[in-house]
Order: sequence, then C-alpha cells, then structure tokens
Amino acid sequence: MTSSVSETSFVTPQELQDLADYLPEAGQAMVAALVARQTAALAAGPAQTARKMLALVEALGEYDDQVASHLLIGVLRIASGVQPLTVERTALRIAGLAHLTGNTFELSGEGQALIQSLVPGIEIALDKADTAISARQPDQGHIPAETTPFAQMRFGEKLFEIAEAPLEDMLCFRLAGHKAWTALERDRSAGWAEIGAEILTHSTDVLSDYITMHTVRLPEAEEGPNVHRFDLDTLRWWIRDLEGKAQFLNDRKGMWQDLPGQDPLAEPIRTIGIRAARTLIPGFEEAIRPHAALWVRRMAHAATVSPIMSRAA
Repeated sequence: MTSSVSETSFVTPQELQDLADYLPEAGQAMVAALVARQTAALAAGPAQTARKMLALVEALGEYDDQVASHLLIGVLRIASGVQPLTVERTALRIAGLAHLTGNTFELSGEGQALIQSLVPGIEIALDKADTAISARQPDQGHIPAETTPFAQMRFGEKLFEIAEAPLEDMLCFRLAGHKAWTALERDRSAGWAEIGAEILTHSTDVLSDYITMHTVRLPEAEEGPNVHRFDLDTLRWWIRDLEGKAQFLNDRKGMWQDLPGQDPLAEPIRTIGIRAARTLIPGFEEAIRPHAALWVRRMAHAATVSPIMSRAA
C-alpha cells in the first residue's frame, strides 16, 4: 500500500504555539523560534507559486492584453510581495478588497483575509501613497536637460525620447524637441508596452480620450424621438430633450432629472451626455479607468521603438 502525506498532517504554527503553554520558559523560547520558522516555511511555497503565476500572466500578456484581469494580477502581485500598479489598485478598490483613507492605500479586511488564505503568514507591506509615480522617483526638476536619450518611441505624430534617470535603474522621457524630462515608474524590466502606456498616461488625458472615443450614442426610438441612449463598456444612461430642457437618467427604474443650464440645442447632445455621466453617475470614472488602462496599453503595443545612436564621432 502506498501512503501519502497531506497538508493537514503538517504541524501548524498555531499547534506549536499551543504546545508552548505546557512547557517551561526555556522551552517556550525554543517553540517561539520554531513557530517563526514554520510560518516562514508555510508561506514560502504559496508565495513562490504566486510568483510563478504572475510571471506566466505577464509573459502571456505580451500576446494577449486581456489574458487576466487587473484584479487577478493585483492579487498575484501582493501575494508575491510585489507592489500592485495603479490600475490594479483601482480594480482592487472597485472589488471591495482595498480602500483609500485619505491618500493611503490599504487592503480591506476581506482583502487581507484573501491574501492570507493564498499565502498563510505573509507580511503584507504596501506602499502607502496611492500615486501614479513611485515615491522613489527623483525630483522632476533635478533631471538635467542634457541627459542623453538612448531610445525614441513614436505614437502617430508624437515622438518621445527615453533616457536613464539620475536615480539608478530608473527611466525618464520627454517629447522630442523639448528640454524638460519626466521620471517614469516603470523600468526596463517592465517591457516597452508598459513603458509606452505610462508615457501616454503622463502626456495625455487617457481617461477623457477613452471616454470620448468609446462612448456610443444611439437613438431610443421606443422612448420617443428626443431620447438618446449612451453605452460605454458596461454602463448605460439616457439623455432626452423635453420641451427644450435636457434631462438625464441612468436607471430605468429611476426618475428623469433636469440638467440645469443645459440647452439641448446649445451644444452636441453627445457632449452633454458624456458630461452628465461623469458628473452624476456614482463611481463612473472608477469603473471606466481599468478599461482605459487596457486601451492605452494596446496603443503602446503599436508604438514604434528605435534606438538612438551615440552622437559622438
């Protein structure tokens, strides 16, 4: 007969701790050391698995940017002891697994329990500031204008130069022909798609561009000739012209509400509809931000990257 050892046959840190209550003081000190070692050993295996899964997801992401959700990648990063990216923090907050207290990013109780169930005993250490740029970046004004670029990245008509920042292992960029450099959070290990996505995020209003380009306006004939339906990803809302007054609705079971000062004839109904959604739909921008991040990463995949040869003779 072949026997196997299951996970439940291992002595848990709690069982060791319970044993210490029956030992003299010297024995308790020895058990405390064993508890620490056992906790670290139990965490090492799941943490290594999380790191392998994260590496696999990131590798597959080079071929398909929808291979995994930002929520899943964010959980894998934390379980691997790696800081989640801004878009992943947003996904964690939307899911209720994290929250902001002022500008402090923290896991909720549910989020902590989830990570602990994946990697028992892990010490969760997150960067507190929920900012797009890491706290380790140098002051933007301290990047010398004469810093030499080593590569350029083209997005349509826009050409950006990329250089090594003064702080080791960091990059910076600027629009070609300009002097001022902007530090990047991503380094070379992130890959050009991530670097390009961050450059676009710094240099354009990605969220507004995404909303403007992807919001679809459709006539809602069954509701009347002056009713317009708007769709953006999973969100839907309506605008209508009622006797020269613009009204807004985002729930079929709700009530139409007036948009003060909005003359439906003064500007395009699409402009009014997008402004109303951003202003009146709770959590609108938070819900759209992960989709915008995916979109900007797809655009970065299409960028042209080329080296800049040394100008020295």
